[in-house]
Amino acid sequence: MSTIIKQVVTICSDGKQWHAIDAHHNMMTLAISEDELLPTLPDGATVARLLLPVEQLLNRTFHLPFSNAKFIDQDILSQELEERSSESAESWWLSWRAGQTDNEAVSGIMFGVSESFRQDIDINDNWRDINFIGSDIWARLNEQRDHHVATQATEKSEVTANRKLAVFDSDASGLFFGVWNYPGEQIKDGFWLAMRRLNLNEGSDTSATVENIRRSLHSMGWREDEGDAAVGRLSVDLHQALNLSTWHGELCEAGELPSRRDATIAVATLSSFNYRHGRWRSGSHMKQIQPWYRSLALAAVLMLVWSISQVWQNRQLEQQLTMHQQQVIEAFHRGLPDEKVIIDALAQLRKAAGEDGTDMRAQNHRNLASQWLQRMDIINRVYQQINWTVKEISFKDGTMTLTGSSKDLQTMNNIHQALQRASGEDIKIQDTNLSSGNEVKFKLVWS
Repeated sequence: MSTIIKQVVTICSDGKQWHAIDAHHNMMTLAISEDELLPTLPDGATVARLLLPVEQLLNRTFHLPFSNAKFIDQDILSQELEERSSESAESWWLSWRAGQTDNEAVSGIMFGVSESFRQDIDINDNWRDINFIGSDIWARLNEQRDHHVATQATEKSEVTANRKLAVFDSDASGLFFGVWNYPGEQIKDGFWLAMRRLNLNEGSDTSATVENIRRSLHSMGWREDEGDAAVGRLSVDLHQALNLSTWHGELCEAGELPSRRDATIAVATLSSFNYRHGRWRSGSHMKQIQPWYRSLALAAVLMLVWSISQVWQNRQLEQQLTMHQQQVIEAFHRGLPDEKVIIDALAQLRKAAGEDGTDMRAQNHRNLASQWLQRMDIINRVYQQINWTVKEISFKDGTMTLTGSSKDLQTMNNIHQALQRASGEDIKIQDTNLSSGNEVKFKLVWS
């Protein structure tokens, strides 16, 4: 075709050839080499939307014992895929949709784009920035379901009571069909249980085709004898052969069915299932990211968190040290009210405590102040050696009570032993309390 396409809106496949259509509805067939997965684009053309044929995708259903579909992720489905099939999960980029079938299970459908196809897109300058990659089967069947929901709202059909809906979309070369499950009264509030493409050749055995379709629908959970409805688009001949008693869709003569290409292009912009999710979003350029990038980024985050915690801990220690120093100064002035200059608070108090004095009350006060200061000095030295938190210090009649917390029981024992060694006195552990994690709160009595 001589049509020149400059801005490609959509590219899709009919299962045999690739086709492109631009914003002006110009259409052309794209060539593809035997050893290539992607078709060759016209010079200067860009791709906005790509719909893959279901034949190129991994298509599987799953049923998992989860209370909510939000617990499903790529790792879980990869494990499910390898356990229930011969496929290697590393060969596929998975996307999925699921819903809750009961209180203890979720069901759904997963599609996989081959890793080789995904890598070809990432390294190709013409394809790398494509925003949307979907599938023809998803676009076609969702459009038929939505059309039925809109028709139902207008005609007030009685099929809203059914729990499962068989959805068909026929074209000139075959048909898509699947089963939609909806737990409530609103059909739109549901999820797909399974989807399938059946290609039909001219002269195909109709009875074998009907048997194939009915067996597939039954395995998907659809039950016509229980009142489950069928909707969508079918040829008159296939509808008669299927003999669907609960049909609520459109019937076309075989010659009036659109081609697979035209039917897909007609709904291409309506599809919302994008395989470019997570780290494969458009613009991420995963090819440029080395395998160690994620680990390096995580290490950088951990280093930042550790640095912030260290700064915070140092600030806390500085604040507590400043508080203890202030307490030493206050004790010094209480014990030696006549001393105006502090050179060595501990030495000055010891000297004052050893002087003769006639005022026994003042002498006793000085002794207690000296004792308090000595113990504060010991606490301060141990505090600088071992990482712990001082909550409260009280001193009355020569007895000091110290409450604090440590990261674990061993650290508390180290604090207790260090205080006893430095003071040469008996210090009792009066109370301990194990709080969240391994943190220990304690009370020490020093008399």
